Amino acid sequence: MQIKDSLDVLGEHITKNSPMITKVLDYLDISPKDSILDIGTGNGIMAIHLAAFGLDVLTGEPKGDNWADWETSAKKAGVREKITFRHFRGERIPFNDSSFNFVFIYGSFHHFKKKYEVLKDVFRVLKPKGKLVIFEFTKKGISQIKKKTSNHPDFVDPCKYFGDIEFALKKTIKNERFNIFILKKE
Repeated sequence: MQIKDSLDVLGEHITKNSPMITKVLDYLDISPKDSILDIGTGNGIMAIHLAAFGLDVLTGEPKGDNWADWETSAKKAGVREKITFRHFRGERIPFNDSSFNFVFIYGSFHHFKKKYEVLKDVFRVLKPKGKLVIFEFTKKGISQIKKKTSNHPDFVDPCKYFGDIEFALKKTIKNERFNIFILKKE
C-alpha cells in the first residue's frame, strides 16, 4: 500500500516518521475489512496514517487527555471520515472480547500508569491471531523529548510488562528513535 499523497499537506510533526510507519503497515498487510484500534490518539499520527492507507480506525484516549488537535490534521489530510474517536482508558477498553484484528499503541506506552493492565486488556480485545503493534520510543528518543519537555515520562521497555500474557513475538524493528514490537495473540 502507499500512503495517500494527502499527508504531504501535513507538518513534519505528523509525517517525519511516515517511512517507518509505512514499512510496518506494508509488513502487516492489513485488509480494509480488518477491525483496527489505536490506543492513545495524541496528535493522531497513527490514526491518520492508518486512515491514509484507506483503513477505518477507532482511536481514543482518556477523557481530559486530549492534549493535541488530531482532528484538524485528519481533516486537512482528507481522512477524517475514516477515523472514529472515543474516550476510554487503556486498562478498561470498552469493547467486547475478540473485537479487533489489530491494536496499535504509538508512542504512548510509557505514559500508561498501569502498563500490565493495559496489555492484558489489549489481548482481551484482540481476535485470535490478532496483532498488537507497539511503537515505543528508545532511550535516545525519550531523551530528545525531555530536552523540550523535562517532566516527560522516562523510557520503558514494554517487554518487561507482559507477565503471563501469551503471545508470539512476530517481529522487532529498531531505529534510533523507536523500537517497534509486532506481537501476535496465541
